[in-house]
Amino acid sequence: MIRLQQTGKSLGSDILLTIIVEDEASSDVIFKELWDKIFKFNANFSRFEIDSELTLVNNSAGKEIKVSKEFVSLLKLSKDYIKETDGLFNPFILPALQKAGYKGSWPNVNKFNKDLDYSNRSSSFGYDDIKIKNDEIKIPVNSALDFGGIGKGYMADQLANVLDKNGINNYWISLGGDIVCSGTDINGNNWSIGIAGDKNNLVIDYIENKDGKRLALATSGTIRRKGDSWHHLIDPRTLKSSKSNIRIASIVGSSSTSADIFASCLIIDGEKYISKLKGKEDLDKAIIQIGSGNHYKIKKFELN
Repeated sequence: MIRLQQTGKSLGSDILLTIIVEDEASSDVIFKELWDKIFKFNANFSRFEIDSELTLVNNSAGKEIKVSKEFVSLLKLSKDYIKETDGLFNPFILPALQKAGYKGSWPNVNKFNKDLDYSNRSSSFGYDDIKIKNDEIKIPVNSALDFGGIGKGYMADQLANVLDKNGINNYWISLGGDIVCSGTDINGNNWSIGIAGDKNNLVIDYIENKDGKRLALATSGTIRRKGDSWHHLIDPRTLKSSKSNIRIASIVGSSSTSADIFASCLIIDGEKYISKLKGKEDLDKAIIQIGSGNHYKIKKFELN
């Protein structure tokens, strides 16, 4: 068995793709399929690209518009999570996020295309305001979508599906704070993942995929993507940066999409949100960090 690894940048993150295979013969084809999927997704769903499909939809707010199958799938999934989270996950949050100060691509938040500035629009929309009929959708007038709260988790799951489909049983995918792994490492051991703490680079826990099962980890926090008076996790109830005392939240489960969304919801709503996560089939564990540096407290919760 050999370990093959490729790195790159897309989706606003550092990307690491690792596969364990018997030979290199078909690895180039596999990696190409993964990168093509990543770059296509970024081109279609980036809010920072003037010619992305997402921008086309935002510029057509209030009108029916035909979109790709993947756009429909992601919008349906987003709609489901709006309902499941009682609106704590809200893809219409973009105007409030831009109003807070996050307009340009991180870390250059003040360098942005004015044609992509929707900060004068509303973020107060929900489940029933998204209309989907076959390949046509309509979002409300004066709204703007952003899939930043679901995109990387969704893509990590999609990449894992590609590897499963191609018979690659042992792999590790990292898209910034979203990780999916399956099988074993080069030594035949379960993958071991260190869960990051605050900016001092401390590791607050380790987890592994027991019995080689597919495992997803998503980490969200308020300590990196922030300005002087804001951070990027907007509370849809106040349309301002969350005031939660949870600085970092990690969710472990079988779905990177769910882990990604619920890690952010946990930070936005605070520790009490744990009660709403317990018993969800695709979630296993939550780890939160309250405080920072030498003054922090780690709490761990079993969800199933």
